[in-house]
Amino acid sequence: MTTERACVLMPIPDVPIASPQIYRCTMSSGRNAPLLMTCEYTANNGAIKLDEYVIKLFGDPGLSKGHLARELFTSSLASVLGLSTPLSTIIRIDEHTSFPGIDTAITERINKSRGLNYGSKFMPGMKIFRSILDDHLQDATDIFAFDMLAQNMDRRKDNPNILWGKEGFILIDHEMAFPCATPIQWLGKFPEPWEVNQFSPKNHALFSYLRNKPVSFDAFICKLQLVSDKVLDAITSTIPGDWRSVEIGLICQHIGKARDNAITFKRALQEALV
Repeated sequence: MTTERACVLMPIPDVPIASPQIYRCTMSSGRNAPLLMTCEYTANNGAIKLDEYVIKLFGDPGLSKGHLARELFTSSLASVLGLSTPLSTIIRIDEHTSFPGIDTAITERINKSRGLNYGSKFMPGMKIFRSILDDHLQDATDIFAFDMLAQNMDRRKDNPNILWGKEGFILIDHEMAFPCATPIQWLGKFPEPWEVNQFSPKNHALFSYLRNKPVSFDAFICKLQLVSDKVLDAITSTIPGDWRSVEIGLICQHIGKARDNAITFKRALQEALV
């Protein structure tokens, strides 16, 4: 299987708005115990459809609207760079939304999160990634490069946040990506995009599979150089207004630095796998 990839960006994915209709369950996996719900939305052809979504609530402990903005931005950027993620959706929980008969604790969580929340399309039949085949070495390389760009320390060996199925890798859970959005939480000067060793690359879920392999970052770097400020603005425009803050601007500045210093960033990726 060839590792050559076309140096083109994928379209920015649409982000539909859906309304929850039926509570299914609370997911056993995930830091914030997201909810699985059947939601109603309007398709591009005007048809009303139902689908199941994994929903993260901004009122839950450890989450905020800023985290949901990062989740949506990072998922959309991954898609633009040719990586697979579940369809992102804005979940509107208004004052009339109710689910009679559900657990009181879940009702309280929903009440604290009335407004716009983040949903990702449920992917039944997918399994948590455990190993890769050589045929998917380039996919794994691109994921590693993306996570180093996003400074994502949450895709660890013990918690890969990668689904695997017949469609290949599916990346999930990005609310902790781009800590550059909150540099005040970092002790000392925040690292430059190419200082990837500050973000524990050896703990990445794919590090051991990629180390000492004939990997190439050329395709990823080529695409990164195409991510213009206009593209970043277009991704930002898909984020609900009340989720946006200066944090998204800091993320865009970070990506712009990596893009404008792409050769330095590429060298850092190569050195991280030594």
